[in-house]
Amino acid sequence: RLGDDLFLNGNNFSGDAAMTAVFENTKLNIVREVMSTPVTSPTRLTLHVPAIADDANAMHEWAVGFYNMSLKVTRPNLPAWTTNSVPVALAPLITVNPLNAVPGDINLTITCIPRLRPEQQTQTSLIFGTSQVAPTLITTPGDATQPTTLAFTIPGVGQGDYLVRLRVDGIDSLPVKITGSPPRFEFDDQQKVKVT
Repeated sequence: RLGDDLFLNGNNFSGDAAMTAVFENTKLNIVREVMSTPVTSPTRLTLHVPAIADDANAMHEWAVGFYNMSLKVTRPNLPAWTTNSVPVALAPLITVNPLNAVPGDINLTITCIPRLRPEQQTQTSLIFGTSQVAPTLITTPGDATQPTTLAFTIPGVGQGDYLVRLRVDGIDSLPVKITGSPPRFEFDDQQKVKVT
């Protein structure tokens, strides 16, 4: 997701090399570059995928989807070269409103970061518990720094807690958060709807 750190395992990372990750999504014609953090291990490299707080343009310069990621390596007095590529999926980051509802038909509003591309709108759905629902309305504002907003109506919902995921081009939002030390995954309460 935008704002997450990506850890790369490999060989021969060295402190005198400048390493830039190149993310390429050929389907959406996107190429983005991300500088690595300073190299501190010969076998591990850290990349920070920019959050909106880091770069407001990330909202529209990135898109949910599959990327081929390679490293561009530059060392003093040597020609630059590029590594092999590996596939990486960028998942949507969502907010859900409301988080509490009464049984019956439920109207949900979901915001999606980064913004949806026009060609992704027909490939987008909501997973509500075990039900898959198409959007009733998708709004992508003219202001490119604002997220896409999607409206959904889920019919006949009974009492219970429902996990919510947005699926774009086959990639689901991640309904988990990482907490504790050592780190552990747990479901994110901000991506659950409680129906009582």
